Amino acid sequence: MRGMRGSRKTPEQELEETRAELASAEEKQARWAARVAELRDSVTAQENTLILGAVRSVAASPEELRGLLAAIRGGGSLRADAQIAAREPPAVAETPPASYEIQADTEEPPLPEEDLSDEE
Repeated sequence: MRGMRGSRKTPEQELEETRAELASAEEKQARWAARVAELRDSVTAQENTLILGAVRSVAASPEELRGLLAAIRGGGSLRADAQIAAREPPAVAETPPASYEIQADTEEPPLPEEDLSDEE
């Protein structure tokens, strides 16, 4: 039973191991929090691109769009909707303005390949 005596950890050793595990978990948490923030930003940018495309596809002036949005929210009449439907659709531009340029075929950085289990 001599071998068992040497393998037993002192409370101080257990505390140091727990502190090291905590530090490792906090580092992982920070990396994942940063990745979540990046993904949220990416989702917002993609949603904005879709919204912009939808708005541009409508043959309406800014005033008519405001009226239509107000009607959708319940605060206006559908008169703007009828005006929009009566107009010819605008010519579709080949490329969006530089301020709204879509970055197609961009690859998201891969998720960190790490195990989030308690074992290290």
